[in-house]
Amino acid sequence: MLKNILQALFKALGYQVNKLSSMPEKYVDNTANVSNEFTMNYAIKRCQAQGIAIETVIDVGASNGMWSESCIKIYPNAFYHLIEAQEPHKLDL
Repeated sequence: MLKNILQALFKALGYQVNKLSSMPEKYVDNTANVSNEFTMNYAIKRCQAQGIAIETVIDVGASNGMWSESCIKIYPNAFYHLIEAQEPHKLDL
């Protein structure tokens, strides 16, 4: 009963809740442990699948470089330029 109430609430807000194990494999982004076709990792995989050659990546707001680290697995030969304005992240980059 609670499950139905929550699903109705989320649906009214425009969301759909699914168990990760019930999602089709094509929507599961294993690199981020997220099941969503709208993640950056999934978008990069779609670019690769479409044959889009990415030669330069400019990661603005790079924080700890985690996103570029995921991207480099798919586009290892691209040039990466990471930009981060906040001093606390300097050591991570």
